Amino acid sequence: MLADLRGWSLFIGLQMPYSLTQRTVECELVTQLVEGREHVPMVVAKGVDNIIRRDDAMKVERLAAAGFDWAQKRTFPNVVGAGGVRLTFGDITLTSIDVGEKE
Repeated sequence: MLADLRGWSLFIGLQMPYSLTQRTVECELVTQLVEGREHVPMVVAKGVDNIIRRDDAMKVERLAAAGFDWAQKRTFPNVVGAGGVRLTFGDITLTSIDVGEKE
């Protein structure tokens, strides 16, 4: 990968079709993308992290009751920051904006 060759932090960004009932994006795809790459920062605003962790068990229970298999292996953010956190990937700098507790 280019990031490895240049000594950069790996940046993974994707936009996928999204289903509110199946939610495979945050469970399966993110988990697969970062598998074996524990050094990859998965950054989230504090309010979003609170909601993700608060609602996880409830999602598993409700989706199972509706007949959906929620991913058994889930990946949670490993870097939690407040709004205004700046992340630099090579010559690209991103600044987070915290809009509150939402998912």
